[in-house]
Amino acid sequence: MAVTIGINGFGRIGRLVFRQLLSDKNFQIAGINDAAKPNLLAYLLKYDTLGRTSPAETLKAGPDFITVRGKTVKVLGETDPARLPWKKFKVDLVLECSGLNGEQAAAHIGAGAKRVLIAGPGGEQVSTVVFGVNEKKIGPQDRIISAGSAAVNCLALLAKALHELAPIRSGIVTILHSSAGERPGQDGIPLGFRRARAGAFDIIPSPAGAVGDIGLLIPGLEGRIAGAAQRVPAASGSSVLLDAVVETGDLDAEILNRAMKAKSNRAFGYNGEEIISSDVTGCGYGALFDATQTLVLPLGDGLFQVHAVSWYGNESSYASQLARTIKYCAGLPPKGGSSKAPREEAGKPAPEKTAREDSSLLPRKPLINFHR
Repeated sequence: MAVTIGINGFGRIGRLVFRQLLSDKNFQIAGINDAAKPNLLAYLLKYDTLGRTSPAETLKAGPDFITVRGKTVKVLGETDPARLPWKKFKVDLVLECSGLNGEQAAAHIGAGAKRVLIAGPGGEQVSTVVFGVNEKKIGPQDRIISAGSAAVNCLALLAKALHELAPIRSGIVTILHSSAGERPGQDGIPLGFRRARAGAFDIIPSPAGAVGDIGLLIPGLEGRIAGAAQRVPAASGSSVLLDAVVETGDLDAEILNRAMKAKSNRAFGYNGEEIISSDVTGCGYGALFDATQTLVLPLGDGLFQVHAVSWYGNESSYASQLARTIKYCAGLPPKGGSSKAPREEAGKPAPEKTAREDSSLLPRKPLINFHR
């Protein structure tokens, strides 16, 4: 029996995850909630400037549904998540892509969903999970979890691989994030002084929110990594540059690259060619390690300065990580029942304890921001 999914917010992330789950017979997408009309959602699902365009794709749109490859999905336009029909649709998991935080996303649980995965930061009270780093810590009691950001996923995968090879003593992270797709070609409405400037032409210094979560994701790195971001005028494709002091017996670029290649998997990829940012458009890895940029400098006394770089596709990498996390969660027993679908790359789940909905967490007014 298929696992039933609801998607709240059908922007680029929601659409990319939709495409991945649609082709998996273990999943059924029961409903999409978005303010846009179904015909526009179908059009954007078919045509994507920076992603995969599918002009041959057969899509139909009605007043409250879209049909893709013969599968009909209900389209809702509800602004209050507490009123969504997840109970009626028997939804097992909601992918939250509208910008709600963990407290606000509890409305999906109140509306009948068994679990919620937030595509973005969830707040201090919600556990952040990066597939390939700490997904095995998800338990049946974790009804609302956050997948962090695309940069969090890339950095965590890179830092974990390096830390396991040679313990990190300290590190400075620089995130080069594509900004041309999110800011106009001229100065606009302020999002802070620098973020108000034209992203298509400028390198814009920005805070690196990803860095603060790394100590929570990887034991032993609390307080050891700091960093910042630079938004750069690239259409798509971003990278994480980790400059770290590590402690080990022997290390050079060849040893480090060989170890990174040995650690590669479906979440953490390895590249040995001279690629550039556009080459990672559509990348499915959460992080793609770039061996051509590795630098290692001996400091003495068993310490080494390391420069390690990983790429990620702005939306494609993150959407793939979300899909993997959803499939992992599908292997955890839902409330009051057993698993509905096989879980990818999972350990044996612990028995679930009955959870009670907490109506005090439900929002008192419409919260969904469909313009995220």
